[in-house]
Amino acid sequence: MIQDIEIGKIGTVIVKDLSRLGREYLQTGYYTEIFFPQNDVRFIAVNDGVDSDNGDNEFAPFKNIINEWYAKDCSRKIKTALHTKARNGGLIMGKAPFGYDKAEGNVHRLVPNENAEVVKLMFQLALEGMSCHLIGKELERRKIMIPKAQYMTSQGLQDAPNFPKHKYVWGRRSVHKILSNPVYTGDMVCLRRIRKNFKTKQSVEVPKEEQVIIPNAHEAFVSHADFEMVQKRLETKQRDYHLNPDNIFRGLVFCSDCNCRLAYQRSTSKTIKGTYRCPAHIRYRSSENSTCKTSHYITLEQLTKTLLSDVQMNVRLAAEDREKYAEHLRKLSESGKNSEAALCKQKSEKANKRLYEIDAILQKMYEDRVFGVISDERYIAMSKKLEAEQAELKNQLSEYAAIVEEYEKKAKGIDDFVELISQYENITELDHEIVHMLIDKIVVFGREKSNKETIQRVEIYYRFVGNISTNS
Repeated sequence: MIQDIEIGKIGTVIVKDLSRLGREYLQTGYYTEIFFPQNDVRFIAVNDGVDSDNGDNEFAPFKNIINEWYAKDCSRKIKTALHTKARNGGLIMGKAPFGYDKAEGNVHRLVPNENAEVVKLMFQLALEGMSCHLIGKELERRKIMIPKAQYMTSQGLQDAPNFPKHKYVWGRRSVHKILSNPVYTGDMVCLRRIRKNFKTKQSVEVPKEEQVIIPNAHEAFVSHADFEMVQKRLETKQRDYHLNPDNIFRGLVFCSDCNCRLAYQRSTSKTIKGTYRCPAHIRYRSSENSTCKTSHYITLEQLTKTLLSDVQMNVRLAAEDREKYAEHLRKLSESGKNSEAALCKQKSEKANKRLYEIDAILQKMYEDRVFGVISDERYIAMSKKLEAEQAELKNQLSEYAAIVEEYEKKAKGIDDFVELISQYENITELDHEIVHMLIDKIVVFGREKSNKETIQRVEIYYRFVGNISTNS
């Protein structure tokens, strides 16, 4: 319509009332006060008695503001209703996520459908180290239709003009969206994104602590531990495996000094296939502020030999006596973490006790102020100091809780790791799939000389349990 007005095709605009033109009073005012007069357009709002041929209507600007207030109030009420519905365990989404359907007779519950195995396959491939691009190619090879094509097919819309032309071609973003959705862990996560305000469609990410999470709301397709591992894999933005088939440690090798991922480089040598170096050292080695004084150089063959030896040792220990091996891992975990977790629990108790004391002191000070025992100035000065201590204690409590949670999570993951490592009883060599199923990360240290020998330390962090090697 605006284009037709600008080229002179429209001379009169008639609406039922001003709210039909718009509920954003600044934009509505622009059209009624500036745009329409500039283009010699007559504007009529029937119910509000506005006619630009009869001169300016002094009440129109106030009417526009009232219309905006009404829209803002409706937006606020809808947001409140959605928050309440989410906290009560209700679904606030339109279509169910790919792999789920809404249950018959209970639209607030999700049940798996025929695509559940497709989603499980995608997570399995991601755990094996495949990128979103390669996962999409694998789904295309298996002739699995993309979600939009499947939905339209189920609705009998195969002949619709907007039906996907390439129904088997999965985009990287589509795969990434599914793999990053926590709904597949069995938890209902609501309000992950919200709009900034009712005037715009732009949405922003909501901090995790403010999201509404209903645990164990439906059947899970992937465990929480595997889901977190996949998120780490998604953060690794490197070349696909088929471009560097020898680089089986893609995205897992880190520098001990700057925590950068070591860069892999193919070798022209007949005895060495490739090497790893710290890219930060290569780029900034001449800088005075460089954190890496060595390149943390290590060959693919050296890293493979070190890792294979460590994996075989752990497999052997698990095969001899799984219960004894699990107990060994618990002792390794508890040797450092148990005392730290116990200390954090003690500190948390002291912090909570002190918080209770501060609340009591503030209450007593307020009473003394009311009855004139202490002056207002004295009360303000003392309360500020106590409130600052209170805020610091609350921050410490959060840190202690995180340490204790990490310890408990690691203790729980020991049984999962023993089950995982036991699957590779006859392992004789490593490949891309095995490495990415077993390993979380590998930290390479700089070379050191001791007694005329060159020593290089390598720390191996396994899934579920972290670094368990005593001789790393």
